[in-house]
Amino acid sequence: MSNALAIASVTAVLKDLLDNAMIDHSLTSAVGGPVSVTALPPDRIKLGEDEKPQLNLFMYQVSPNSGWRNVGLPSADARGESLTNPPLALDLHYLLTAYGKRDLEAEILLGYGMQVLHESPVLRREAIRQALAPPSPLPGTPLPDGPLVASDLADQVELIKVTPQPIGTEEMSRLWSALQAHYRPTAAYAASVVLLESRRSTRAALPVAGRNVYVVPFRRPIIDAVQSTAGADEVIVIGTTLAILGRGLRGDTTRILFGGADVAPSTVSDDRITVPISAPPIPADRLRAGVQGIQVIHRIPMGTPATEHRGTESNVVAFVVHPVVTKDAANNYEVQITNVQPDTGGTTKARVTVRLTPVVGIHQRVVLALNERDPGPAMTRAYTFDAEPRTIDTDQMEFQIGRVMPATYLLRVQVDGAESALDVDAATHRYILPTVTVP
Repeated sequence: MSNALAIASVTAVLKDLLDNAMIDHSLTSAVGGPVSVTALPPDRIKLGEDEKPQLNLFMYQVSPNSGWRNVGLPSADARGESLTNPPLALDLHYLLTAYGKRDLEAEILLGYGMQVLHESPVLRREAIRQALAPPSPLPGTPLPDGPLVASDLADQVELIKVTPQPIGTEEMSRLWSALQAHYRPTAAYAASVVLLESRRSTRAALPVAGRNVYVVPFRRPIIDAVQSTAGADEVIVIGTTLAILGRGLRGDTTRILFGGADVAPSTVSDDRITVPISAPPIPADRLRAGVQGIQVIHRIPMGTPATEHRGTESNVVAFVVHPVVTKDAANNYEVQITNVQPDTGGTTKARVTVRLTPVVGIHQRVVLALNERDPGPAMTRAYTFDAEPRTIDTDQMEFQIGRVMPATYLLRVQVDGAESALDVDAATHRYILPTVTVP
């Protein structure tokens, strides 16, 4: 690839081609004087009585090459070190203008100049090297500098093509107005493509030692329902084994995402997966009562040695984990009432302590619900109380109750809306436990 000197080098090569043609065709006799070839802005060329036979090659525009624009942009890593040096691809646009103060001089020069560019549609590599090489030094003198030799224009991957460009009178008029110069016979050309590439060192990656090709059909698992393995109507609590029902649930490696924990299921089939809600396999600090989401994840083993990569994921389905009022060694519910004191109007105030499973987080909302167990003919009394504030995750909830009529009450606890279950008498089908007696 060439470098930043390539733009000037293209102009120098074209100028050299035209200069050699003027000499080869002996135009001095045709125009009555020596012919010069320049590469100046048109407004700097002398006109009028001092106008001499002259061809001028002026580069008036540089545009990006559309064919090479998709190669990419320079990229760098996080440390700012270069990863790639894609070339800057440019098209150079020229005006070839002929000058002369006598009749037909400009037309003769323009004709020869256009013929030369027509016969040289591609700049050959050898012609570029010859045009950019420094002149031979005289004996006893040091070698002269040739700065354009360092452009490496002859070594770029694509040859430079010179093509005429049709320009209408309106566009030509605007160009010469912008140049603030007097118009002379002019032809337009484009030189394409000039590739400028940086010489900065880049970080090259090692070649690929081995290749693994995998063809994986896109099949996303779908969850239709989540329920307890004991039945669709059974309450889900800690210790329940979940049944995930759906389609396409089996994968190369099937994992379950629950409460932010990635766990392995117990059994897997295409339409059913079972996984216990317990610690293990789910970390104890991820077990919480309330609404939970569950998702099936398929991982794909790839590489040598094979490692699991992210594959497809199912939809997320919500279910409710209910809290449980725990029992002691004697199989009694761990519910205590303390600090009993009389309240207004024959009511009672006290502190109720309930131990729950699972542990309750400090930001979870906990509510105690009391319903009179044996109200008789009177209206059933019911109360709700919020748990007292806490600073740590705990399984022991404290409730301050007040203005409660003395009676025996069925006790339920709600954690983020998920409610603990009540025991049912098999004979009477009535709720019987757990209870708390308010004296």
